[in-house]
Amino acid sequence: METIRYFIIGEDTVRSAQLKFSSLFPYLSISFFDTDNHCVADKSNAYCMEVKLKSINKKLRVGVIEIDSTMTVADFENQMKEKFGLSVQLSRLSGNSWIQTSLTDHLTLDVQNKLGEELRQRNGTFSTYKDVPFGC
Repeated sequence: METIRYFIIGEDTVRSAQLKFSSLFPYLSISFFDTDNHCVADKSNAYCMEVKLKSINKKLRVGVIEIDSTMTVADFENQMKEKFGLSVQLSRLSGNSWIQTSLTDHLTLDVQNKLGEELRQRNGTFSTYKDVPFGC
């Protein structure tokens, strides 16, 4: 995997940031939360699709996270917090459902994405983030 870049700007909405991320990793989704103690079961802490990232963090600056083959989910989530002040949680497509990667945050983004693709193909269909939305 070559180094790829995930760009963030304050004008991004949650939805546009999700679409940018899914263009890089189509079998993963990213959710934005108002607290570090997030869990998909409690969606009340998740920001809705229309919210701009600059509304989540008033001091948000334009920036980029460089992703290479060694970046784990935990590293990515930590960099989003450190660089942008954004609490995020990644989920992986598993059949027709999104599951948090919390127990497998030690795996790389590339491995997680490949797992999502394999699990989706075993289910007999080939949907991606755009087909199985993850919203609030």
